[in-house]
Amino acid sequence: MTQTTRRRSALLTPERLAELRALPYKEYLRTPEWKRKRMGAILRADRRCQVCNSPEQLTVHHRSYKRLGDEPASDLICLCRQCHDLFSRHGRLVYA
Repeated sequence: MTQTTRRRSALLTPERLAELRALPYKEYLRTPEWKRKRMGAILRADRRCQVCNSPEQLTVHHRSYKRLGDEPASDLICLCRQCHDLFSRHGRLVYA
């Protein structure tokens, strides 16, 4: 376990992590834990899409759902709505 993982995990009790992982995904996205992680991802990306550099309609996409509730920064990517929709539809970024 890395120091960053230990620090991140120390902020969550095992009970709270279990609660977060038991929530339906849409409910998890309304939790204060997710809101903090989402904002952290947006700030790390300098408030821009990490693919096209747009500052408009930013979302945060999970690269992996394995650690939902205790996501490391590497599991999250900041995307604009257009890039996120392309990725969601095709499983990768495909431009016509």
